[in-house]
Amino acid sequence: MTCSAETENIKELVGQFTNYVDGFLVSYNLTPEEVYSPKNMPAAQFLESNKKAGKVIFREYNTMHGYGMCEYLYCGIPRINDLLILRDSSERASVKLLEKLDLLHNWMIGNNIRAIYHESKPLFVLFDENIYFTPHHHFGLGGVSGQVIELKNIDLFSETYKEDAFSLRNKQRPADHRIDYEVKIFLNHHSNHLALYWNEKGVEVLNQHQQYRFAFLNYLDKLGVKHNVEALKNYLQNNKLEPEIAFLLNQERFLRNFYRYHVLKHSIEEINKNENEFLIYI
Repeated sequence: MTCSAETENIKELVGQFTNYVDGFLVSYNLTPEEVYSPKNMPAAQFLESNKKAGKVIFREYNTMHGYGMCEYLYCGIPRINDLLILRDSSERASVKLLEKLDLLHNWMIGNNIRAIYHESKPLFVLFDENIYFTPHHHFGLGGVSGQVIELKNIDLFSETYKEDAFSLRNKQRPADHRIDYEVKIFLNHHSNHLALYWNEKGVEVLNQHQQYRFAFLNYLDKLGVKHNVEALKNYLQNNKLEPEIAFLLNQERFLRNFYRYHVLKHSIEEINKNENEFLIYI
């Protein structure tokens, strides 16, 4: 999944993987202006020339990330037991991992391991017609019919897994990027990333935090505050904090961080030190 803004990342990613894979399956997000001439962008031209046995699917952007991923999943090219390697434009792999792809592929098939996760995201998936990606901004994988394991639990990668699959994202973004970004996704009506934080605690805990989210959005409606970062920031900076919204802010680390950064003027360094323990009092 990519877009025109990722041209340099795309070239680097394709350059790293091209000698180790049969092709690239790409969902290419288009802005409204690009829809009428999708293949004129440099990134699109590069992908069309280097897709090998893969396919580039052009689509108008929406926030349902997994929906776009399903488009390449069901494009007719993957066959049962093909190994899918899931990488965003800014994600990379070590040479060690790339050189072991054939070994890893055969090992997964032989042991009925249908997916390998890395840091809460699917990294390797064996294709079959039952799998699908859930449509939220931070996608999930469904329909897996066999075992699912973590990269760190494979002996070959247990000591190096953090270096074997990694992201350049944090190096390319400003230090405070996550402060607004996490709240932006939380407020968006067509995406949700709470599962990234609470799924491992179980369905009941996740559902409780979903209810906190609905309550937070409902409270903003009562106040007449639009569901976007600037509107929320403006409200919090210019109004007394009421107990109800203070309670809801305290339910999520990233909401507390947002309040600390924009209202209390805490630095990123201060926030990083105690973001999990800090609570807002009124």
